[in-house]
Amino acid sequence: MNNKTRALLAILTAILIAGCVGRSPTVRYYELDALVRSEGALGDTPAVAVGPVILPRVLDRPQMVIREGNSEIEIDEFHRWGSGLESEIVSALGQNLIGLLGTHRVAIYPTTESVPVQYRVLADFRDFVADAGNEVLLSVQWMVEAERDGSALIVRESAIRKQAASSERSDIVTAHNEALAELSREIAAAIQSTALSSP
Repeated sequence: MNNKTRALLAILTAILIAGCVGRSPTVRYYELDALVRSEGALGDTPAVAVGPVILPRVLDRPQMVIREGNSEIEIDEFHRWGSGLESEIVSALGQNLIGLLGTHRVAIYPTTESVPVQYRVLADFRDFVADAGNEVLLSVQWMVEAERDGSALIVRESAIRKQAASSERSDIVTAHNEALAELSREIAAAIQSTALSSP
């Protein structure tokens, strides 16, 4: 192999290495999805507003967060929530309640629609994150308040755990969806109970 060939091979190798090193992983985006679908005609049940919700600052970011230990977290730069975790929660929660309550009269925060609502659902999330064992913990205090005067009709705390099938981020998102669907069922049952007991 002559010097000219060696030099050419060295240049080609350098170009290939630079190309591989210079590529960053593709950023992937995820949405939380409603797991409860409406069946049949939707009725004229009490109108509900959903949101706002509060998140811990560590979760209030576009990146997905994984808890690696008691005091260590991973902020995954390459797997992100499509519209931010707060917005994803409110949207999926609202869509779940449409199916569970059997009504389209669910206003999702922030809404500019002039929908007269009777109840508002507020939630203060303490945790909504997967751990190193691929288990998603949803810990939240939530309330249903009367829209007419802001009085708290129901105040409860929920702690829900869902095991993801693997550490793949799509499986982690599925576990988030399942936890949020269970929370939605608790809230819907509380609203229905309150509506039935109201004069």
